[in-house]
Amino acid sequence: MAKSFKLQVKPTFKSVVEIPIVGSTPMKTTFTFKTFDRHGLAKVIDKWAEEGQAMIAEMREDAVNDNPWSLEKLTSREVELQAKQVKDIVLGWGFDDEFNDENIEALVSISVSVTDAIVQQYHSAYDQARKGN
Repeated sequence: MAKSFKLQVKPTFKSVVEIPIVGSTPMKTTFTFKTFDRHGLAKVIDKWAEEGQAMIAEMREDAVNDNPWSLEKLTSREVELQAKQVKDIVLGWGFDDEFNDENIEALVSISVSVTDAIVQQYHSAYDQARKGN
């Protein structure tokens, strides 16, 4: 008997992310992620690339104009970009803290590895789907 397959995927999925904590073991928590088809996912990733390149272009232009960025300014812009990335793919989390803009920024400010862990787990779910097909 053939398995039932639906062409419409669920709009969300849940996956456990290990959030790195400086000086401690990672904290595991469940994230609710948005599901995209291939075109939608490509659009999101293209958006991230464009925003990253725009930030680099701005940084270079400021350097040419003898106004180089401090590490603090670069970090602020990276946190801003990473918070946008999290909002693009995440709808909720298992933390006690409410899922909102302020707390998303606080989360990605913990360390550079936090956003990497979230995005890698997100991509891992798509890799698993690819292996299953």
